[in-house]
Amino acid sequence: MLFKGKPLALKSEVEEICNWWAHEQGSEFAEKDTVKKNFTQSFLALFKVELGDVSIDDFDFTPIK
Repeated sequence: MLFKGKPLALKSEVEEICNWWAHEQGSEFAEKDTVKKNFTQSFLALFKVELGDVSIDDFDFTPIK
């Protein structure tokens, strides 16, 4: 996974979440506004202490896919 274009080391728990989301991206389920909103809020909360204020757009799940 990339963060602002650079590789980001992930804890195993976070890596599982990233793998799941990478797999779901592009699916009908992942395109639902509520699902995107809930995932984004939960996901960003995992990084807030370590990285400060971040956006979901700062993360690139493509390498996982």
